[in-house]
Amino acid sequence: MAPDARSLIRRLKHIRAVSAGLTLAEDWAIRARARVDPNRSTPRNPVLSSQQRDLLVPLLRDGYVVIDGYWDQARCASARQAIDDHIQRHPDRVWRCPMGADHRLHGFDRVHAPTQALFRDPMLHGVAEAVAGHRVVNGFTLGARLDATPGNLGSGQGWHRDGITQYVKALLYLSDVDADHGPFQLVRHTRTLREQVSRILESGLQFRQIAFTDADIMRLERRHPGSVTTFTGSAGTLVLALTRHIHRGKPIARGHRYALTNYYFSESSVGPALADYYDRQVTFADGGSFDVDTVRAFEPSHRSS
Repeated sequence: MAPDARSLIRRLKHIRAVSAGLTLAEDWAIRARARVDPNRSTPRNPVLSSQQRDLLVPLLRDGYVVIDGYWDQARCASARQAIDDHIQRHPDRVWRCPMGADHRLHGFDRVHAPTQALFRDPMLHGVAEAVAGHRVVNGFTLGARLDATPGNLGSGQGWHRDGITQYVKALLYLSDVDADHGPFQLVRHTRTLREQVSRILESGLQFRQIAFTDADIMRLERRHPGSVTTFTGSAGTLVLALTRHIHRGKPIARGHRYALTNYYFSESSVGPALADYYDRQVTFADGGSFDVDTVRAFEPSHRSS
């Protein structure tokens, strides 16, 4: 696209009606391409257990669901120690934010055997597929430590929305998390097409906007008080969240926050472009890369038919 055209689009996006129209048009185009794409994922209607159905209902209604006691304290403590050890022993395999607060170990499941239980959990995977409506794969489990450093932006580097190929993430707290320890936060009613268009028209958000300022969120909160939900919890608490909602890890005020996160992707999105994105950004915890064939071959411990 020519520079003049890009400049024009940037200016037009500031007009709320234009941003809303572009959002609707892009959604229509994506759906149209999906209908004719020969590589599209096979539709799936997994047979869900009663436990999975109990998770799916609030997840689709509210955008999140919390599972208390998913891991016990001893397992969490062991994983915290493993994250610390890996950061110390393999600093070249750790992604760090500019402020030095966020330490990320992509593919922690590759180097820490107990994390495989989370990585391949069939209950979580079945819920993720039910949300997406087609086959999804777990790209990797992220191990992370968030440290309280001056001026930190929290986990995820501020308010943001994940890509359209990611539907749900599973975030497991490995340490006790209160309001000062960088809790996960989510802005309700910012996920669906109708909600996105409404927020553009009401609050001046823009077409394809994926990063948001505190001022953006304050405007949304003024229009819809109580939209920002903060997830505190003890070590072992797991949060399932739909990540097309605007969300972040709150800037951490003291101590450390440890967590593991499963990143589920639409199977059809796993290809050279996604691999190139991760390989340009990070080195995985085992020193390897985002291998497309390995990721596409992902199977949970037991896949429901």
